Amino acid sequence: MSTRGFDSRLKLRHLTLVTAVAEHGSLVRAAEELYISQPVVTRAIQELEEILGVPLFERHPRGMTVTDYGAAFVRHAQSVLAELRSAQTHLEQLGRADLGTVTVGTYLAAAHLLLPLAIDRLKSRHPGLRVVVREDTVGMLRSALAAGELDLITGRAAQQDDPRFSFHGVYREPMALTVGTGHPLASAAPPELPELLDQPWLLPVAETTLRSEVEQFFTRHGCVLPANVVECNTFLTIRRLLGTGRYLGILPRSLVRDDPALTTLDLPLDEVGWSVGVTVLRGTARTPAADAMLTALIDAGREIADTAAD
Repeated sequence: MSTRGFDSRLKLRHLTLVTAVAEHGSLVRAAEELYISQPVVTRAIQELEEILGVPLFERHPRGMTVTDYGAAFVRHAQSVLAELRSAQTHLEQLGRADLGTVTVGTYLAAAHLLLPLAIDRLKSRHPGLRVVVREDTVGMLRSALAAGELDLITGRAAQQDDPRFSFHGVYREPMALTVGTGHPLASAAPPELPELLDQPWLLPVAETTLRSEVEQFFTRHGCVLPANVVECNTFLTIRRLLGTGRYLGILPRSLVRDDPALTTLDLPLDEVGWSVGVTVLRGTARTPAADAMLTALIDAGREIADTAAD
């Protein structure tokens, strides 16, 4: 197959259709989403497979699954579509003094401190700029970023196993051993770690960066993880359980400092913490609104780091 034939026959509609089929695993649902008939989708996928010379999907009675070829091509198609959406938005915003809209994804590590401070800075500089915040899991946010539905993600550093993304650290958030103000340890003498192993603990879920640091902390002190554990990353649930006065948890120090229902124990967690920053999609041009948001996040992060150092 010649490159010339590939270029002349491949159309934007092929990229749109193949990503829809891959997402839904069904020709019918892809057709419904795009408001076209199923035969149109079927023909387009067949055309695309003929152009590429490889099978993109395996057909099953109940749907379709992507092949290795399909998975590779879909990732490129998503990147192209995301770049085109970004280009359209960029052109629209160049003629607008308010810079348009920025959509930010976030999760626990940035939602309570960095992002509100950055948004306040941004709105003081650009009152007409529209800010949309989406909170979700890291995986869902990354998928949205790759699809061009988000401009950037702010939160703690996650495992950097996908070359499509680039993480820029803004500041490091230290963690603290935390209890509710009604917990007996809240007014007791500073404890030693072995004395706490029989207590009920709230720990980060397994296979996360923070959980790994917590496990290393216990190992360095010659202790095994407590047996009485609830694994949870949802702050509202963690806060409610800590409020019962029966649990120990590990939370960002800055979050506990601003919550009158929580207090920290005088047991340093050494190097347990997380790097908070911004994740962007590599190789894509940011809109003026996204650039303004990124600048505000960096400035806010420096302010947080300076305050923590004082």
